[in-house]
Amino acid sequence: MRAYWGRALIVALAVAGMPRAGQADLSDSLKAARLDLAVPQAPAFELLDVNPDAILRPGTFRELAVGLGSGDLRQASVEFAPVPLFAGHQSLTEYQRSRLWNTWRVSLATQTPEGGAVSMSAGLRVSIIDRSDPRMDRAFLHQLYGAADRVRDAMLEANKRLRGNPALFEAKKQGEKDEIQSQINAAVAAVATAEDARIDSLREAQRQSHWNAPILELAFAGVGTSADSSFKALHVARYAAWLTGGLPAGQRGQVLAGAQAGLVPDVNGALKRSQGAASVRAYAGSNEVKGFLGGNLRWANGTLPVQAAHFGMELRLVPGIWAEINAGITREGSTDAKWTSGVRLRYATPEERESKVSAL
Repeated sequence: MRAYWGRALIVALAVAGMPRAGQADLSDSLKAARLDLAVPQAPAFELLDVNPDAILRPGTFRELAVGLGSGDLRQASVEFAPVPLFAGHQSLTEYQRSRLWNTWRVSLATQTPEGGAVSMSAGLRVSIIDRSDPRMDRAFLHQLYGAADRVRDAMLEANKRLRGNPALFEAKKQGEKDEIQSQINAAVAAVATAEDARIDSLREAQRQSHWNAPILELAFAGVGTSADSSFKALHVARYAAWLTGGLPAGQRGQVLAGAQAGLVPDVNGALKRSQGAASVRAYAGSNEVKGFLGGNLRWANGTLPVQAAHFGMELRLVPGIWAEINAGITREGSTDAKWTSGVRLRYATPEERESKVSAL
């Protein structure tokens, strides 16, 4: 069986003498409660598109996420959560007391098309509601602490049974003490392995039951363009704001709805022309593989409305790396429809998988 992070968590908590699950103070690090859910879409990345979607793919925050457009480096982004990433160790209790402060994220993106203007954008996002966040699910967390309690109890029982009287144990020869310690380690490792499997199942159940949990996010972004990569003549090209919400549609579905508004240049190049968009998207599948179908309507002062329909797949390639494959049609006013397609790759800090059972 693969060595998941569970052994590291349960053994570490057991060694620390964690109180029983019912009395736990939720003091473990944030990374221990991380789940590999779909990587959210960075607002800075989405605004690089002249006609951005009104839905900005929401999701539980990752400390660090990287995105690529069409699988190359000409369009790339990075999104990070400054507080968890740079503030040092933070307990789950501290996180839960200030979730909004901890989950705001900054994104930066760049686009360097061949023979075209270079674009750079920056964005900000905050999760107003996020029921998929495992760090806020006390029932889930307490089940993890239950595993730690069982390992701790196994350690105490093995020490009591094999070491016996402390004074008599210390009087033994070093070789005898090493052999007893080896037996204690083996007994605790056996329990830790069983709890590792239990936690693996717990995490899988949490991923499948919460990937489509209710969520509401607010985001802002701005993009600037320059004639070359020196950015000496950088000027602001457009601004945008998004509000995206999602609700479960049964156990294997999710419906997202979004609205987007912003400012784009008028005929004189001034940022005075308003534009907006609305979109709906439906997902069906599981956390790791899901298909989607959606539509988008965009309008701006002085231009014809742009209608779009799209479909595709979102899948986890390997832990921490996700791909979105999409295709669709776009039509401006009564003009002929145009076919569009693309592939987007996203990487984010994965689940903790390190095992330290052998270090006991």
